[in-house]
Amino acid sequence: MTSKIWVAGLALSLLSAPGAFAENSKQLVAEEVQNEQIPEAVKSFLSEEIDLAKLSDRALNERMATARDMLGQGDLPRTARKPLGQIFQASKQELARRAKAADQAPAADTQLAEVAEKKDPAADAGPSQAVLDFLADQRPADELSADELRKRIATGGEFLRDASVTGKFRREIAIQRRAAIAVLKTKQAAAKPKDAEPQAEPKAEPAQEKSKQAAEPADRAPKLSPEVRRFLADKRPASELSAGELQERIADATKFLRAPDRAASTLGSLRTMLRDARAESAKRNTAAQEQPVKAPVKEPKAETSQPDSKELTDYLADARPASELNADEIRARIVNGRALIGQAGVPRDKRVQIIKLMREAQAENKKRRAVAQP
Repeated sequence: MTSKIWVAGLALSLLSAPGAFAENSKQLVAEEVQNEQIPEAVKSFLSEEIDLAKLSDRALNERMATARDMLGQGDLPRTARKPLGQIFQASKQELARRAKAADQAPAADTQLAEVAEKKDPAADAGPSQAVLDFLADQRPADELSADELRKRIATGGEFLRDASVTGKFRREIAIQRRAAIAVLKTKQAAAKPKDAEPQAEPKAEPAQEKSKQAAEPADRAPKLSPEVRRFLADKRPASELSAGELQERIADATKFLRAPDRAASTLGSLRTMLRDARAESAKRNTAAQEQPVKAPVKEPKAETSQPDSKELTDYLADARPASELNADEIRARIVNGRALIGQAGVPRDKRVQIIKLMREAQAENKKRRAVAQP
């Protein structure tokens, strides 16, 4: 009788409001689990007061994974399995709601832009400083974190609703906002766990079946290629890699993650390495654009006659004027040149050439940024 009353009360609390789920479940669980053998970790999880709307996508996925793992415990009583399943469903519904809102955002942007332009088609006043600061952030959307993407989407929406923002400024804001929405949707899709509904009452497996599964050979797991093994064996932090090695790690990790025969056990490691490498690359690019180039004060006492490295040869072989380079090539020329200057054994005349190329790239980058800011 007590169990039926508890389940009915919990269902009413879920239908009333998602935000009230944590508080109601905490009170009900405290009354019901006194006579049940429920692990302390499960009790603590059920008693948490959580507002799902304030959690990030990653936190929601982790909450779903925790609930699913706890439901996998075969000896867990029904009084705990029921609220765990509801926690899983509530988190999943919140993620679905966010994805739906992101899908509708591009159409809303177009409508907002059309309405604002009809209100004041001949506005002569220039954009505000806030708009200029927004457009000055030219970082690609795929280099931003999920929080930075949400901020760019929200701020861009505010500017599109402002009738004083017109012409090319409105178009550029809409382009940046659409790109941020697309990248955010991609990241959310990659972060979603496999669609696996928690079973309300999993059947208890016989002892013979469990022992048979434990005795299965380990070679049934997907075999990793030698290339993937070598990649995962490189445990160096991204901060210790050269510019070329950093770009190579990003390219390899992306390739392995897109491979159709990738092993599920490697996804976490590959994503972590890719995320760290991209963050380090963005950090170096920002530092290269903000800091002036300075020639090293100390020169090596004795120049060696060692052959030039492949990185140095490739760098100096690209003697194109900076005006012919795109934004990514300009950043790469600055970052790679700084790394080469810091290496020992680089001849003096080669250092002079590197510094010249770097300064030209920095000057061109500064010129383009000035043109982009009316």
